[in-house]
Amino acid sequence: MNQVKSLKCQPGFGEFCLRRAHEHASKLWHLVGPFTLDSNVQAWSDLCAIIINAQTLSIEMYSVPFEYKTYFSESNEPFDPATMINRDTFITGDPQVLKKDDNKVRLGITPEIRIRNNSAHANYIKLVYMANVLLRPAPKHGEVEVAREMPAEVPEVQVPVPVPVNQ
Repeated sequence: MNQVKSLKCQPGFGEFCLRRAHEHASKLWHLVGPFTLDSNVQAWSDLCAIIINAQTLSIEMYSVPFEYKTYFSESNEPFDPATMINRDTFITGDPQVLKKDDNKVRLGITPEIRIRNNSAHANYIKLVYMANVLLRPAPKHGEVEVAREMPAEVPEVQVPVPVPVNQ
């Protein structure tokens, strides 16, 4: 925290940040540029603005005594309405009922974000952003849930090599 504050006061820090933003934008432009409809100046400017805003936010975040934790919900994790928001348009209903029915996460869209004030004496952690998730349908009554993960060891398959026939 104090190191970031002292770095911000150093001469040339602003120019350093702009140079780094330009370097990051150049690397990203090679990936993003081909997907723009036209390679105009506006798309490049927007990308640079996003990077500069992210840098500014990170400098502010590291200048205060807070610790941030992000957690992406994993596939097949039980739905928890205390930390997750169901964004699935096909599986709807009361969040507590979805939990009771044993719905599981199909895909984590955004992370759960928690913040802790390291300057406080008590170890107080606050949830500042709930995770957005898509859900997997709950198993029907009496139905056994089948794991959809790859086995630890995949058996090796022997494929016969065709022998060329001389004509």
